[in-house]
Amino acid sequence: MSEVDGKIDVQKVDPLLFDMAGPHYWSLGSQVGSCWNIGKSMIIAKS
Repeated sequence: MSEVDGKIDVQKVDPLLFDMAGPHYWSLGSQVGSCWNIGKSMIIAKS
């Protein structure tokens, strides 16, 4: 298994995704942000 510090390394696993609506196969790209943090810049301040 492709693990780093006991966690699965998604880039080494290189999962293949099936889109039934397409129908197409897709692969995942690189990481784009950290969970729970990336959306903070999109929050609109309440007035």
